[in-house]
Amino acid sequence: MNGPLDEVVFVTQPLDFVIKGKENMIYRLHKALYGLKHALRAWNKKIYSYLVELVFKKCKPKYGVYVQADASDMTLVCLYVDDLLVTSNNIYDIKKFKQFMMKEIEMTDLDNLSYFLGM
Repeated sequence: MNGPLDEVVFVTQPLDFVIKGKENMIYRLHKALYGLKHALRAWNKKIYSYLVELVFKKCKPKYGVYVQADASDMTLVCLYVDDLLVTSNNIYDIKKFKQFMMKEIEMTDLDNLSYFLGM
């Protein structure tokens, strides 16, 4: 969720990382930090730009759902905070999506969800 920030944000030094002799200094953030109120918006803008590049359309009735469809194939991406759930009727489309996203952002691939559900 370390997307670029559109505005100037300053933070105090975290308690466990205070520099001796510089206790009153603050940091200017160049990227959003996890837990920062700006982080979710920055992440959504970043992921949206990648999905648009892959020709996904935002699903109007459902926030966080993106669809890529043609005559025979459909791929759905569901966003929940910083997690992505990808499903498709074409396994090649899922592999292609994951390869692209792994080049763009640091992510962990949990592979087949049915494995984790005990199916």
